[in-house]
Parts: sequence; C-alpha cells; structure tokens
Amino acid sequence: MKKLILFFAIFALTVNLAMAGSVKPQQLTRKQSVDYRLVNSVTAKTFANLPQKIDTTKYSPTYQNYKLMLPEKSQSPRFYYVKQGQAELMYDKSNNMLRYITFRQPFMPRTWVVYNFPSGNLRQVDVWLYLDEIYSFNSDGVYIDYDTYKEAIYDVIKSNWSKEVNGKKVKKSKPAPELLITIDYKGNIQQCKALKQSASEEYNNTLYEAVWKSSPFNVPYPFTTITTDVQLEFE
Repeated sequence: MKKLILFFAIFALTVNLAMAGSVKPQQLTRKQSVDYRLVNSVTAKTFANLPQKIDTTKYSPTYQNYKLMLPEKSQSPRFYYVKQGQAELMYDKSNNMLRYITFRQPFMPRTWVVYNFPSGNLRQVDVWLYLDEIYSFNSDGVYIDYDTYKEAIYDVIKSNWSKEVNGKKVKKSKPAPELLITIDYKGNIQQCKALKQSASEEYNNTLYEAVWKSSPFNVPYPFTTITTDVQLEFE
C-alpha cells in the first residue's frame, strides 16, 4: 500500500513538473535598458519552473460585488481587482467577466505573472521597475516592447497605403497626417481619430482606407488592458 501511495505521489510530482515551463527568457542588453541586469535577474527567477498552465476552475467567472483590493497606481480603471488567496483576479468592468488571473512574485522589483481566463494559459510576465517603465515578456520569454509594436503597426499600414483613387496616384499633401488608433487585444481597430490632417481630403482618405484594410493587426503584444492607443505620424 505504501509503495502504491509513493507511486502516485511521484506520478503527481512528475505531472506538475511537466506543466512547469523550462523557458529561458530573452536577456536584455544595455541598449534596451540601463536596468538590464536587474530585469534579466528578475525574469530568470520568475520563469524558472514557471507553470505554462494553471487550473482556473476555482475562480468565479463573473464579478459579484466582491471586496476589492486597495487602489494602486498600477491598476487599470477598466478592471475590478479582487484578491483570492495568492491570486489577484482582474474582472472586466464592461461585462463583469474574469479576464486575467495574476500572481505577484515574492521579490523586487514588482513582478506579475499573468494567466488567461478561462484557458489558464500563461499570457505574460510583467516587470514593473517604475509606473512608466514596464518590461513585458510573452509566454515564450520573448521581450516585447511598445516601441517595436508601434513600429510594426506603422509598417503594416504603410505597406497597404496605395495613395491611389480610381487607379490614379494622389499627390502628397502637407501637413503630414497624424492618427490616434485604438486597438484591442485581438488586433482589431476600435477607433481611428485624426489628430492632424493634410490639406488634401483625397490624400487623407487613402490613408484611412489603408488603416482599416490593415485590421486586424497580426502583431503580438501582451495586453492586460482591453485596448491600447497608438499615435502615428505618416510622412
């Protein structure tokens, strides 16, 4: 009987270790951050044996007037934050549905491990050095920064911008159009607002057509908010 119990204990441990990740996160360089050594140290500790999937069945899928966590500057106004055991649950205020399950790491700087609900799949790891300095890594340990994401969005739109109307080329017009594009976590455009337009309506319209043609954007970025804003100027 003791041998049987020992067998199942070893089997359970093997399963748990199999679910844990052996991901080696990308190492940042001095060019990417003056704090690269600190970020590299923290991510190495965080990703060590980090589960790629968790059981989400014990978490309520809908917010039901639970006691909220104390407000923090790092919290998004789009979510209800609820503490349950070691987990911090993020409920979408628009529909009261649970979107993310997060866990803080027991070392500094402030670090969050984020899982999707209901799949339980690892979504990202966020290292917060400061409120305006956040380093995000996807489930494969790849560092994804906002500037790279923004540049990729710009490149996709430029590639789809024909600057033609009825087969005829539209002349370039100044000033250079500047757009504020709101994109959701699936890459879909929620809103496109002109902050600055050129003097040519035709020229502007060809750009708008390129923007909508480019949606959804096939560019990964680790969202924990419902949407993000991208401000772009098109010369």
